[in-house]
This record gives sequence, structure tokens and C-alpha cells, in this order.
Amino acid sequence: MKKVFSILLLLILIFFVFQWGINLFKNGHEVTYQIVFENSTFDVLEKFQDDYYDVVLKQDNQEFYYTFSNDFNKQKKIVEKVEVYIENDDVCVYPILINHEGTSIQCIKDGTNYTESSFPNQDFIGRIKNDLIGKKYTFQQSDTDTVEVLENTSIYKNNLLANDIVTLWDYKGIQVIKPDNFSVRSVLGFDKYENTHGYLVDQFYIIPIYFSSKVLEFSEVVVVNVENLQYDRFKLGYTLSSDTYINGVIDHKLYYTDPSNLLQVEINPSKKSARLIGNTEIGGQLYNGNWQDANIYDFKSSTILFQELIPEDITNKYPNTNIVEGKMNYYLYNQSGEVYQIPKEHHDKAIFLLKANNLNNFKVVGDTLYYVVDNTAYYYQTTTGIVPILKNNELRYNTKNRIDIERKS
Repeated sequence: MKKVFSILLLLILIFFVFQWGINLFKNGHEVTYQIVFENSTFDVLEKFQDDYYDVVLKQDNQEFYYTFSNDFNKQKKIVEKVEVYIENDDVCVYPILINHEGTSIQCIKDGTNYTESSFPNQDFIGRIKNDLIGKKYTFQQSDTDTVEVLENTSIYKNNLLANDIVTLWDYKGIQVIKPDNFSVRSVLGFDKYENTHGYLVDQFYIIPIYFSSKVLEFSEVVVVNVENLQYDRFKLGYTLSSDTYINGVIDHKLYYTDPSNLLQVEINPSKKSARLIGNTEIGGQLYNGNWQDANIYDFKSSTILFQELIPEDITNKYPNTNIVEGKMNYYLYNQSGEVYQIPKEHHDKAIFLLKANNLNNFKVVGDTLYYVVDNTAYYYQTTTGIVPILKNNELRYNTKNRIDIERKS
């Protein structure tokens, strides 16, 4: 009997190891299932790939779109039930997942999908949240009472995300803001109000060493590691003019174009090195999802920015709109300060996230949005809504390239 029990135990262990191996190495899945909860029935389309879930909840002619990080060990059928709220013609849902945790409120009004932050009827949202709180679901509350001060910056310490390091250009260098530590790293001997050349690449903040406050040319840079606050300084091998602009960051490297001297330079901050990638002899380099040869004079006639390739069906549908790629979604924002989310699996569906007048310094880290309005920096997540992280009156002025974020892995 003891031998039979041992064999059964071994077989069970082998089965679970086998299942674990399947879950570990499988690339993804697509499943369709139905959820019936109270008086509502939803068809659920669930797709798992690239380490995240894309979920569509369908009821009659209405569809709600959600994306979730892989917190479920690649399991199938992650939606357990859906709380539904209806008022007049407005419908809001709150999915509950298999870990029994709530997610975020999404609503449909007149054919448009809204999150709780953007929904026009905030009284209805308030009643929904009160009902969900009564059912023991929780919502994160931002804390603007706990404030710590670093020079002229008020920091809402309890609102900072644990894995994110926030940098703020403070005219001579940067303020480095972590949940457990705040510091200042001054590099320049004078104030440079517009941050035209400083930039964060991974954990390395690159700051040019200008010849003087009146001669804003540079041939050297300082690299500040925002994780350990160590400095490195190295020569570029070229002198770049004050007209130099940033093309972007590709594969952990920063790219400058100097239109006056017709130079393109690549900075590799982790290796503390620079190399020439473009001039009048070898031409220029353009990146739009892949590297292409380009006419170096095109970089003089207009400011050319590098970016990952955005699908044409999105760019064609939303011309003259800023579009940024996140991990699970694309995000677009327009001159009116409206911000939308487009799931990577559903390019025809835009979800209205928020609206903010004079929105600037828009950054996407994973699928967390950072931005500045007036004198305050915020982040936005669908699960938390809009959360203020710091206030600095100088953010009202010289708004270009003031805030950046490094997310520790």
C-alpha cells in the first residue's frame, strides 16, 4: 500500500511539473468563453501573447476593451465575473479577475468608451465606486498631504511608484527623485532654462558640458547614473553647435543631429562612448522601425525625430496627432489635451482616458503615462486614475523636456 501511495505521489508530481513546463514555454493562447453574473451575460474574447492579456467583453452591440499584465501564470479564462451598472443609456463595467481582485471602471456613452477619469457623469462614477467599496473592492487614493521638499520642488512621496525614478531638469542639472531618496545633481555653472540637449537613456542622464553660458556649443558630456548617482565625463570627438537637436533614443543609445555642421552623433552612455553616424560624406541615418540611409541635408531643413514604427491604419486615422507606443497599447494625444488609448490588438477602437489643458512632457513608461499640466507632474494608470507626484512652479515655464522617468527592472 505504501508503495502504491508513493507511485501515485510521484505521478502527481510529474503531472504538475509537466503542466508547469507547458505554462512556462507556451507562447500564448486565444479563448472565447461566456460569463453570466446576476442579470448580465458577457461573451469574453481573451488573448494572451507577449506577456500580457488582451480581453474584450461583449454584450449586445457594446464592447469593452481591457489589457492586463501577466500576473496569472499564463492561465486561461482570467475574468471571473463582471459588475455592471446602468443609468439611462450609460453602461459601466468593472471586471473581477480570477485572483478575486477588481480592475478598473470602463463606460460607454453614445458609442464612446471612457475610463472613470474621463467619463462625463462623475456623480455616476462616485455611486459605482461606493457600491464596489461596499463589496470590499478597493481603489487607490492619492495622498497630497504627505509632502517633502527638495529645493523648489514639493514631492508627494506616498504617490511615487516604487520602481520608477523621476528626473526633473532644474536648469543646472537634474533633481533625482526616488520613493526613498531625493537628491540634486548639478553639472552646469550657470542656468540653462530650456533643456535642449539633456536626456535620460535607461538609468543614464546625459548632460552636455557647454563652453560657456553664451557659447552653447559642446564637445563633452556628463553621464549621471540616476540609480547610484555616480558621474562619468567623456569627450565626443566632435564639437556640436547650439542648434543641435535630439533625434531620439533607439536601442539604449541617444542620437544628436547638428544641422549647422551637418553631423549626426550616436551616444552610448553605458559604454561612455560616441561615434559619428552621419555627415556630408557618408550621408545621414533615419530610424522609423528600422534604420535607413537618408540625405543629411533633410535633417537641416526640418527637425527629424526617430520613432518606432506605428501601424499605418492608426497614423492614417489620426493625422497630426502624437502617437506613442506602450507595452500593451498605443497612446495618442492631440492639441486639445485629449489622451486616448488604442489596444495593440484593436486599432479601430480608441478609449478616451483623460483631458488636460496645456498638457506637456508626455511620457509612456510601460503602460503608465507621465505628463505635466501647469506646475504639477502626474502619472496615469487605468487602475489608479490621475495621481499627482510633484509640484514645481518653474514647470509653468520652459516646459520642454523637463520630466523623465527610469523604470527599474
